[in-house]
Amino acid sequence: MNSSLPAVTGVDGPSSVDAFRATKQLVDSAVPAVADIAVVEVSDSTLCEHTALSEACDGIGFRRAAFRGVRNPGCAYRIGEACRIPSGTPYRRSLRDMRPRIVSPIPAHARWLAHDPVRAAVMRKNDVHSLMVVPLTANHVVLGLVAFYRRRGSSPFRQADLRAAARLAQQAAQVLDAIRRELQEQGMGRRFQHALLPQPPHLTAIEEVNGHVPENGPPGGWFDVIRLPSARVGLVAGFCSGSGITAAAAMSQQKAQIRAFAVQDIDPGEVLNRSFELPTHEPDAQGPPSAAGHCVYAVYDPVTRRCTAAHTGLAR
Repeated sequence: MNSSLPAVTGVDGPSSVDAFRATKQLVDSAVPAVADIAVVEVSDSTLCEHTALSEACDGIGFRRAAFRGVRNPGCAYRIGEACRIPSGTPYRRSLRDMRPRIVSPIPAHARWLAHDPVRAAVMRKNDVHSLMVVPLTANHVVLGLVAFYRRRGSSPFRQADLRAAARLAQQAAQVLDAIRRELQEQGMGRRFQHALLPQPPHLTAIEEVNGHVPENGPPGGWFDVIRLPSARVGLVAGFCSGSGITAAAAMSQQKAQIRAFAVQDIDPGEVLNRSFELPTHEPDAQGPPSAAGHCVYAVYDPVTRRCTAAHTGLAR
């Protein structure tokens, strides 16, 4: 078999679709060039914001992300399905020591097969006699695992095959690590966002104030409730474009500017004009510029039962 493998290209944006696309490129390149069957399991840290932010690596689960084989071999788990990686198996050992390994030949009654009956059944059905296990790692973080198999009629894996598979796996791992980092940034920005959202004050002008920010929405969305003179109340909803902490920080700045002008009890349109005239980033300041955004500000007067509103950054 040919050990010369094409590169795995990058993908844009943090999502499970991107993780599945990257790993599919890996197995498509590996079969039949280097193996009869190739399987990828990815860590949930590449699929979920909450898990990406978790530091409890030992408790993170894995899912089947990609599979390819010659002659319809069948598979132990469906794509997207959570999968077990039992202790005492070559798969779990590679996850723990982050080292690739060859298992060849595979004795029919190897003890580790009894620990993993789901995979063992598929291996026996396909007359698998040689196995390579390569962990997907980046910056000392385990992102997944690739297993390569050869069936009866193919030669056993050799060290040259292991080196070629490790190079291919490393390219895929870099893509998965970029996805994980973007998920972390989005998750941190969302936590920052929810920490900055207000608890509505007790007001007599309105019976109830409910604010909602979508759980999976971008971290730049926000709202505020402002107590004004004469029992009036200011209601604000805004959005800052961008992602992660940059959007959340811009949200905090935009919110503070609008509140500062709103309490001066001036017209809503003037509040927004003054707020959005202020520079959001000093020319000589360090770091990226703040994200652009838009906002709606309304003032409700319970005496006249009138609501005056203004908006900026929105299509009319």
